[in-house]
Amino acid sequence: MRKIRNIVATLAIIIGGWTILGPVSFGIGLLLILAGVAILIRDLYTYSADKGWIQARKISLTEATLKAYEKTQELSAGVFAESSARDTDGDVHAWYAIAFTNSMGAKLYGKKPPSRKLVAIPPKEIKQCGFKNEANDLVRWQETDPLYTELAITRHDFKRCLSEVKKWTVD
Repeated sequence: MRKIRNIVATLAIIIGGWTILGPVSFGIGLLLILAGVAILIRDLYTYSADKGWIQARKISLTEATLKAYEKTQELSAGVFAESSARDTDGDVHAWYAIAFTNSMGAKLYGKKPPSRKLVAIPPKEIKQCGFKNEANDLVRWQETDPLYTELAITRHDFKRCLSEVKKWTVD
């Protein structure tokens, strides 16, 4: 609902810019119109990607978890991720992958061998598996062969999850 309100507000900016275009100043009106159109395109793209109407740009889960660790290394989340990885004999990538998918609800995509097609992985399946190979593979517990490989999340989900992880505090 918030995205629809943003789209309507952006349309109001464009219409406002159009009405100002004549009477006040050509430059200000044109600037408002261009800014409004840019915001509208971004909001429509995000809304369409969230609805599944278009294919959203993705980032590999390995890259996303590494970037998240690098940006939160000195924060509470980074310190907790390091200690959790040491205690569970896992890796930091797996901690961030679990945080993104299970705690924050990021949609996970992967290729189910031998297929080369990237598909959405059902959340129920994610909870029955673990992340291996620097969060590149999704493996069922007590098994070695990956259920899905080349895992990825949308860039939009990554940005949302990263900003949320930065706010986490561990007491």
